Amino acid sequence: MVRLPSYTPWRGKRLAQEFVRKFRDDYPFLLPFLSSEEEFLRVSAVELLEYLCCHFETVPAELLALRQPLPDLIKEEVELNHFTRGQGIETVGDLLCNEYLPEDD
Repeated sequence: MVRLPSYTPWRGKRLAQEFVRKFRDDYPFLLPFLSSEEEFLRVSAVELLEYLCCHFETVPAELLALRQPLPDLIKEEVELNHFTRGQGIETVGDLLCNEYLPEDD
């Protein structure tokens, strides 16, 4: 028997993707969670906003201008990623700009 490798997205990831497809235009309700005392809520809000940005033709300027600091867990991921390390990504807006603003040629 030959087994072929396959990738099955984690259920949480698929749930998040479905959530943002359904509620894309209602994103402002997520913004208060970026200032929550609980890191889990802050991380969840940032991740949902990242997924959400994939579904916009043009990411709303309001999201790119967010000044809330990144949760520690996401800061660690940014610094471990060789594409984002040392790029000065400190806020949610910085992260979204890095991923979703077109590069200048």
